[in-house]
Amino acid sequence: MAMGSLSSALSQGRDDLVITAWGGTGDELEALRLGELAATPMRMGDDVGVATAELIKYHFEDRIDETPLVFVGRITIVHKDMSVEDIDAMEQEAFRYTGVGTLER
Repeated sequence: MAMGSLSSALSQGRDDLVITAWGGTGDELEALRLGELAATPMRMGDDVGVATAELIKYHFEDRIDETPLVFVGRITIVHKDMSVEDIDAMEQEAFRYTGVGTLER
């Protein structure tokens, strides 16, 4: 929804709107680098994948009682006033296993 809102605002020449997103996807991070998007809470996405893999491993090891009921990766606010290098570093950390870059559509 954020990227659709951003696209609409840009096509209408509206630079008076503050648009934020949720998730820190490749498209959102690129819009942040360009100064088009204001901010996004960025999930360290690969952390959730690692936690899920550990949960599966614990299940096979009959260690379910050792697992937390809730787990989520760290979330950090990424904003347009950050340097490109800082945004790049956050992206590298968040997608260190699955790969960096926007999805091809």
